[in-house]
Amino acid sequence: RRVHGLDEMISPIGGYLESVTNLLRVAELQRELLGLDNSLVGRRLMREGCLERKQGRNSLGVGRKVAQNRLVFLLDDVLLYSGKGVSASNQFKIHGCIPLRNLQLKLETSTDLAFTITDIECEKKSITFQSSCVADRNEWLEAISLAIQILDESDVEERPLPLITRGSANAQKSSESLGPPDGANEEEAGSLATSSATDNNLNPNSVLHVCWTRGVSLSAQDFYHSAVNQLSGYLLRKFKNSNGWQKLWVVYAHFALNFYKTHSEEIPLASLPLLGYRVSIPGSADKMVHIAPSDYVFKLHYKTHVYFFRAESEYTFGRWMACLSNCVRPTRSSEQET
Repeated sequence: RRVHGLDEMISPIGGYLESVTNLLRVAELQRELLGLDNSLVGRRLMREGCLERKQGRNSLGVGRKVAQNRLVFLLDDVLLYSGKGVSASNQFKIHGCIPLRNLQLKLETSTDLAFTITDIECEKKSITFQSSCVADRNEWLEAISLAIQILDESDVEERPLPLITRGSANAQKSSESLGPPDGANEEEAGSLATSSATDNNLNPNSVLHVCWTRGVSLSAQDFYHSAVNQLSGYLLRKFKNSNGWQKLWVVYAHFALNFYKTHSEEIPLASLPLLGYRVSIPGSADKMVHIAPSDYVFKLHYKTHVYFFRAESEYTFGRWMACLSNCVRPTRSSEQET
C-alpha cells in the first residue's frame, strides 16, 4: 500500500517534468534556429536530428545525385527542416515546413535507409531523407506515424503554421555558404572543448550542433531521460595515451560531461559532449594491464577519442554506468567499431 501510494504521488511529477523539458528545449531551438517567428512556443517537440537529404538531377537531367546533411524537427503538428549549412552566428536556417495533416510517408523497401515525405496538397513538394542506419530510420518513421495518428485523433483546433522569414541577405548568404563540418572538424568535435556562447555567437558544443556534426537524432524521451539522470561526483580521468590519473569533479547534464577541479568551482575546465559516444568496460585491446575489475574503471569512446574514468566505489561505478548507458546515443560509425 505504501509503495502504491508513493507511485500515485510521484507519477504527476513525471508528466510535469516532461512538459518543462519540452518547454526548455523549444525555447533553446527558438534561439538556435534562424528564420522562424515565435510560433514554436506551445508546440511539442517529438524528435529532432540530422538526416541526409537526397537530391537528384534537375529537370534538364543536369547535375549528379547528391546527399547533404539537414536538421529535421518533428513537432506535434508540423515537420521543419533546415538548409544545408549554418550562419556566421552558428544558427541553422530553417528552409521549409510541411503540416502533418498534409504529410504522406513512402518507403521503397524494408531495407532502404531512405524515406520520402510528400505534401499531399502540393505534390511537387517532395523530400527524400536518408538515415544513418535501419534503427534510426525506423525511429523516425514511428515518430512521424505516431504524431500523425495523435493529430488525427485529437479535436484540437488547427494552429497557424510557423512563419518562416528570409532574414537579412547576409544571414541567408552565410547560411547557404557554410556547409557541414568536414572530417577533420568532426574529429575535433569528439574531443574535449571549452566554449562559451555569446549573444552574437551561439555555443558550437550545443546539443543541436553536436547532432549536426555527428549525425545523431534524439527523441523527446531522450531529453526526458537526460533531465532525470543528472549526476555529479569525483572521478579519476585518464586519456588514451597518458600514464597518470587526474582527479576531477565531474557533472553530467544535458548530454555532456563537465569537468571541474573541485565541487566548489562554477566554471568548468572543459566539457565533453557525449552524443555519439559509447560507454563500456576496458578490454584487452586497451592494454590497461594494471587495471583490475575491482578498480571500477569505465571507458568512453567515439572514433579515435578514448577516455577512461575510475570511480571511488562499486556503488558510484554502478551509478555512472547506469546514467551514461541511459543517455549516451551512439552513432552508426561508433557501433561498427565495436
